[in-house]
Order: sequence, then structure tokens, then C-alpha cells
Amino acid sequence: MKAILRLIPLWAGWVFATLAWAESMDSETGNKLDVRKGMQVYKSACAECHATGKGGAPRLHDREAWKHRSFQSQSVMRDHAKSGFLLMPAKGGHPLLDNQEMADAVFYMSEQISGRMEGR
Repeated sequence: MKAILRLIPLWAGWVFATLAWAESMDSETGNKLDVRKGMQVYKSACAECHATGKGGAPRLHDREAWKHRSFQSQSVMRDHAKSGFLLMPAKGGHPLLDNQEMADAVFYMSEQISGRMEGR
């Protein structure tokens, strides 16, 4: 019984690490999502509109503006980012961005919107 009790913290750590890893994987490519790279892409391609509200874009840190969009899955948001949506041009007007960079940017933005990365 003592041996089993000693293994519980190890097992719990493994489960937590596995869940954290799974949450940061791109379901389309299987690649790990990189929030830091996503922040760089956001700053270079998305912030011009999503930081200011230009063209009616929801501001990144305005949770109320994103509230009605929160039902959308990562794949829908990524598709909008890649293909464009309403006044937003495809890839934020930066056609050389690849699919991984777009996935990273959407991941970064969703982390900001959810409040998991407040202030970064």
C-alpha cells in the first residue's frame, strides 16, 4: 500500500504533463503550438487591427468583443486567420506566413482572450 501511495504523485504529474502537452498541439499538423512565436506573428501581422479595433476588428484584450466568438473552435478561428473574414485579409495581409505561424498566432490570441496569459 505504501508503494502505491508513493506512486500517486508521479502518476498525477505524468497525467498533468500529458494533458498540458495535448492542449498545446495543433490538431491539423500534429506540431506543437508555440505561444512565443505566436506572439511575434501577432505583433507583426495581427496587432495593427486587433490592438486598435481598425476596420471593426475585435481588440485582443476586449473580452466582451470576443464573447460571441468564444464558441468557435480553434480550427474555425485558424481558418478565418488563414483565409480572411469580413474585412480581415487572409493572413492579416502577410501572404508569406505559413500554416504553423497562423496556428501559433491563433493559439497566442486565444490564450490572451481566455486570460491564461494576461499581461504577456
